[in-house]
Amino acid sequence: MDAIDFFIKILASLAGIAAPVIAWFVFNLNRQKRDDTWFRAFDELHDKFWNDPDFISVRAWIANDAAYERIEEIFKLRQNGRGNITTDQYTQLERFDRFLNFLLRANAVGERLRDRRTLWANLNFGYWVTEMKSSARPKLRDYFIEHYVKRGVILPGYSQDGSRNGGLSDSPES
Repeated sequence: MDAIDFFIKILASLAGIAAPVIAWFVFNLNRQKRDDTWFRAFDELHDKFWNDPDFISVRAWIANDAAYERIEEIFKLRQNGRGNITTDQYTQLERFDRFLNFLLRANAVGERLRDRRTLWANLNFGYWVTEMKSSARPKLRDYFIEHYVKRGVILPGYSQDGSRNGGLSDSPES
């Protein structure tokens, strides 16, 4: 009996040691899965932002004066009513709408990822929001305020009435 009791005590001691070790491995495995999921989401958003042909066009409208001048009239016509634009012009507006919806989604993801705020800020989504609000792009800005902000869809940097109130920052501190 002494050998059996000794063997049971050894197994109990090993189980006491094994439980925390197993818990540590499970914890690390779960953390790795979360990281993998986050990096996959980050990669998908980053890839779409920089490689989607529609987003390339919209970024040009926001960042390039000549590209904005080519599209400005469409935003002006749309502000005057739905019937004032052609199907091709509507397609151009659809590109901008897709870009805005992407920024809204990216902002929502960024809000959930506080522990990776620096990496997220380095995507520079805030730059595009700031430029979109610029007085250099009044028709684009007015379209966003009229069709998004006043309807309750708010990107950082806008309040419900369309006024500016800060915004997505290019730095992780804000």
